Amino acid sequence: MRKNTLLIIAISLIMTSCNETPTSHVYFIDCTNSTILSKSGMYANNFYKGFKNMIDNNVMAGETITIYPIHAQTLSAAKIGEWVMPMPKDINYKIQRRKMVESIISAVENKIEKMRPEVRSHTSIFPVFDKLKRVSNKDNMNVTIISDMIQDNSIMSFPNQFKSVNNKTVKKFAIQQYLQRKDDISIEGKHISILIPSTESGNSYGDSFNKKVNTFWEAFMNEAGVVLSIKDLS
Repeated sequence: MRKNTLLIIAISLIMTSCNETPTSHVYFIDCTNSTILSKSGMYANNFYKGFKNMIDNNVMAGETITIYPIHAQTLSAAKIGEWVMPMPKDINYKIQRRKMVESIISAVENKIEKMRPEVRSHTSIFPVFDKLKRVSNKDNMNVTIISDMIQDNSIMSFPNQFKSVNNKTVKKFAIQQYLQRKDDISIEGKHISILIPSTESGNSYGDSFNKKVNTFWEAFMNEAGVVLSIKDLS
């Protein structure tokens, strides 16, 4: 057991020394009422277990993880937290890493639970890109947005605007929105993953609407020069 641990430490140190620019991992978590985090019990628990595994699998020793919330006041919201994963300096590395990951999950869960209901009642997605502009100087950055990506506030409401239009119109609208905002965002060349949380029964909007939401963000990100991946949150 001791030999295996020492071998892991040695390999990790070699990999870290070869990676001159550690990756910065930026996560945006949608904690509004339209996502599974608004549901108590199994769905929320499954999310936190999945998020823990995501950190375990993707964030390496010495790398930074920064987490922001998405809700009605995304633009003015402070980050939930920022952490640097411990380096494998001794045989206690695995214990230190496990405690770090557990503290991250605990911080996210506690801060989301304490948010006021009115803050979680609407969804403001676009300020995500304002936040990214502030950290866009980090060349080696992975961005993950965990959200249904349904913009819904007094300024713009996808549920209202997408009801009676087709995908072609949605695509044109997305390009227009990018052109209006291009001077205020800096995401060209960035790798952005969108993970859509859901339940077995889906959401209340229906598949036609959800396809339009995906069409919007695919067109918006393509126009912005983003390397985009959209997947279900597993």
